[in-house]
Amino acid sequence: MGLKPTICQCCERKFETPGDYLRGTSRFRVCTKGNLWFECSCGSGLILKKGEFEWYSPNLKMSEAAGTIFKKVQEIKNIPLIPTAVLQLQTLISDDNASSKKIGETLRHAPNIALGVLRTANNLRSASSPELTSLEHAISFIGRKTLNDLILAETLQEFDFKSHHFSKDEYWAESILTGKIAEYIAATYAPNISKDEAYIAGSLCNIGKVVSAICFPEVTDDVAKTVTNPRRPRTWSEGEDQLRAYSHVVLGEVAAALWGFPEYVVHALSYHHTHPKDVPDLVTDDCDFLDDDDEATQEGPSLQQCVALANQYAHWILLQPSRMDESLFEKYAKIIGLNEETRDQLGEKLMELKNSDAA
Repeated sequence: MGLKPTICQCCERKFETPGDYLRGTSRFRVCTKGNLWFECSCGSGLILKKGEFEWYSPNLKMSEAAGTIFKKVQEIKNIPLIPTAVLQLQTLISDDNASSKKIGETLRHAPNIALGVLRTANNLRSASSPELTSLEHAISFIGRKTLNDLILAETLQEFDFKSHHFSKDEYWAESILTGKIAEYIAATYAPNISKDEAYIAGSLCNIGKVVSAICFPEVTDDVAKTVTNPRRPRTWSEGEDQLRAYSHVVLGEVAAALWGFPEYVVHALSYHHTHPKDVPDLVTDDCDFLDDDDEATQEGPSLQQCVALANQYAHWILLQPSRMDESLFEKYAKIIGLNEETRDQLGEKLMELKNSDAA
């Protein structure tokens, strides 16, 4: 196809064909300037200028349902793109030669995101650890991979909703609480799962509602009203079904492909309402670059299972019993190793997370 070759400056991998670009790479996203950003299999960030990637379409990374919506539904074109400055910052973070000091100085040019990163880093530290007061220390504490994902999550909180009844502040408060619950569950019951990844995946598992609030605000308001109807309250998914609205799970897959979510977040958000036996294993695009000896066997609960249970517990501690899926809750609680008594005990413990936010 006559593509201009691209060479990764970190691992010297050469990209010459569309197949090269799609094999072992991840986190494709187009910025506000129309350039395509992605990560090499080595984790370094690469960029193709506008007009140099005719072979690419976001639906290449979507499920069939999400791809159909993306191609056929005009309102999806209203989804905002990630600002170019944020993607430049993410690329800097992936550069091993960039110091924490340099990253912190660059991050200060986006003060709202910088404050969010510092706040989240302090949420992730143990209660016995001293408070983190500088960006440089926060960056060193959480690590670059987590920092990259946190910056994306903080950026999404800047997007304005077009809905009126469905509140942006309430949505993000519930999402962050879900992230904290997922982090606690992972730390307590799934020692092989990164608690930082659990926090991020939990916080973003319902991101499809952001897409809905931006692209379909009237329907989103109607779903929100239906869910909270005191005469017949129901789950959000039931409200979507009743009004024939697009599923927030499918819309989340669209968002994940457009905004360059990491695979672990995509897997968690895609299946956080799925029966455990119907959830496929997480398969990453870079499997072809791993030796058989490098493939770790998953022991204990998976990240997706922690997030699915956290999503149900969020409704518990927010006193939203009608929004819980009791069947899913019981099944995922059993996987974690909880019986009826210990489910209640964990629920009481998690109430402390809600109360600490309110304090």
